[in-house]
Amino acid sequence: MSSFRVLIADKLHPFLLNELQKKGVQCVVNETISQNELIRQIHKYDGLVIRSRLTISKGVFDKADQLKFVARAGSGIENINIKEANLKEVLVISSPEANAPSVAEHALGLLLSLLNNIHTSSNEVKKAIWSRNSNWGTTLQGKTVGIIGYGHTGSAFSKLLTVFGCEILAYDKYKSNFGNQYVKEVSLNALQAKADIISVHLPLTDETKYYINNEFFDKLAKPCYLLNTSRGLIVSTKAINTALNQKKLIGVGLDVLEHEKSDFEKVLQLKSNSELSSLLNNKKSIITPHVAGWTHESFKLHSVVLYNKIKATLNL
Repeated sequence: MSSFRVLIADKLHPFLLNELQKKGVQCVVNETISQNELIRQIHKYDGLVIRSRLTISKGVFDKADQLKFVARAGSGIENINIKEANLKEVLVISSPEANAPSVAEHALGLLLSLLNNIHTSSNEVKKAIWSRNSNWGTTLQGKTVGIIGYGHTGSAFSKLLTVFGCEILAYDKYKSNFGNQYVKEVSLNALQAKADIISVHLPLTDETKYYINNEFFDKLAKPCYLLNTSRGLIVSTKAINTALNQKKLIGVGLDVLEHEKSDFEKVLQLKSNSELSSLLNNKKSIITPHVAGWTHESFKLHSVVLYNKIKATLNL
């Protein structure tokens, strides 16, 4: 019988709990545990499973006397202090492959809606406005799509695009030799020089915060569409508004905003922030509430992926 104790500190599909218990792992589920209570209790556990609600800080690791792993259901691990995890020899696990197809499909949905004015024309029809001439679309076939960040979601997005007859360019600072018959590996400058559409698939780090800014837009060779389904703080809202006003951007599809709270459950100053308000009221923008990675299927798959990784970590 296993002597491992694991704290599941957020809402996850029951698959993970059920399978760990079958292996004899003692699991405690506390989906509402506070940050302070986590610090007080963490010394009891060999493993911790979270989403984005909690911050696994130095204070947590300082009290984590027997912790072997932190498992994050999702792709981003910016809420985990990786330096402290390494110092304490705690393995950090995540499940980016679980929701990559969902994020890719959402990004494609945003793109097709932007290109074909689906969101604006639908709202018009609901208001009894039947305007065909003002809602002509733009064909995706033949366009050049630039993907920034070629990890799980970036590569999943490229696979969906292959059937549309696009030219697909991809830039990743930390990867090379990933090009294939459908995707051409390029420099960032080359991508900015040619892309009709740019889709961002980056993790949030000190290096990528406000990666998409005024300087980035100034380097575009022609007006384009921008998609962001990664993290809100990677793209400056103010820079987007400027680029839209200067016609450097034709339209934007965002699933994330820089004004989100750290747990992604709310947006700060949704109505009072002038830059955000301007973006929300722009007909050339589509904004969804950070749901690209969450489908009914991915909700379970996160637990399946984490279970397999935890099982390997603990040699269950």
